[in-house]
Amino acid sequence: MKFRIHSSAGVLAGLLLVAPTSVFAYLDPGAGSMLLQMLIGGIVAGLYTLKLYWQKVRGFLSRLTGGKTSHPTDLERERLNREDAFEPQRRKDSF
Repeated sequence: MKFRIHSSAGVLAGLLLVAPTSVFAYLDPGAGSMLLQMLIGGIVAGLYTLKLYWQKVRGFLSRLTGGKTSHPTDLERERLNREDAFEPQRRKDSF
C-alpha cells in the first residue's frame, strides 16, 4: 500500500516539474455567461429540491425543536381524500 502512495506522489511531482509555469488563456464573455448560467441553474435546482422535500424538512426540524407538525399525516390525508371523493361535484354555472 505504501508503494502505491509513494509512486503516485512521485508521478504527481514529476508532472508538476514538467508543467508549464505560465499559461496564455483567453476567457471570452461567453465563458462568464456560461458560469453565471451554471450558478443560477444550481440555485434554482437547490430551491426546487427544497420545495419537493419541504414537508420532510419541516417535520425533521419540528422534531428537533420538539414542536408539533401542522401538516396532516398520511392516514389523515388519505381519509380527507376519501371524504372529498364522495362529495357530489357541483357545477359552477348551476344556480
